[in-house]
Amino acid sequence: MALANSLISLLLQDMRLIHERSEPRPPATLWHYTSAAGLKGILETKTIRLSNAAFLNDKTEQWLGKALFIEAATGRSGHVSDSIERVLKAACQPFYKQATSSDRLSDVYTASFSVHADSLPQWRAYGRGEDGYALGFDTSKLIDEKRSHSRVENLWLSKCFYKPDSHRKLVNRLIELCDEAFIAHAGGPDEAAEAAAGAAAWLSAFLKNAHYKDEGEWRLVLFANEADEEQVGFVEGPVLKPYWPYTFEPGSVNGAVVGPQRHMDLAVSSVRLLLRRCNALNAVARPSAVPFRNVG
Repeated sequence: MALANSLISLLLQDMRLIHERSEPRPPATLWHYTSAAGLKGILETKTIRLSNAAFLNDKTEQWLGKALFIEAATGRSGHVSDSIERVLKAACQPFYKQATSSDRLSDVYTASFSVHADSLPQWRAYGRGEDGYALGFDTSKLIDEKRSHSRVENLWLSKCFYKPDSHRKLVNRLIELCDEAFIAHAGGPDEAAEAAAGAAAWLSAFLKNAHYKDEGEWRLVLFANEADEEQVGFVEGPVLKPYWPYTFEPGSVNGAVVGPQRHMDLAVSSVRLLLRRCNALNAVARPSAVPFRNVG
């Protein structure tokens, strides 16, 4: 786990450099889209649930980065030592298995945010008619609170990447970091392969298809270890869905948008009351500017 975290921390520096070329500063506010029940639960418990990546709605998301990692890792033959080549190939083995079977839980847990406060595609995806809400978080405080989880060193916040050239650049950089780290690594090849696979799975959480670029998505991602699993909860259903609870201070919430619906004035008033009751006193609730259209 320590080696994987080291690889991730180094890779994150490259991710930030890529972002800074197009967006020197993070957005002031990040928005988490949810339902009325989700909004109530988040505010009352002061917790965002990071879902296990195996349960992401788009099953192709995690595979995008892993497929690129396999391509890059197997393409290193002749360019690295035999021992490092064996480690990289061993790191690919879990991904080969996942390509034919999706019954394995991930070590990665993730929560999604958007730079857009009032997005029609997001209302369609999360609102299910008249049940959409967006909760705004002060990005600087969200990042500070991430750091305040002192026991959790493997929790990161970053913008997602949509361009294929950025995908390849980051995967190739991860391979380079693996080469450098394994040369100096005192542990065995199994530990090195596990670290490379873990870092690749983590990176995959931030690589998205270019067709989704308008989402402007950021993600809070945990690379879980055994200690983190002690905090894992489960959403009940036909299949229990694991999640990791990320707690925040009420002062980090700075806004709420009520999605399109018929009873907008009542809905906004109710959200304002909920925000006050949950001590989110910095938050301003407002209605969506997207007109409601009853298609029922």
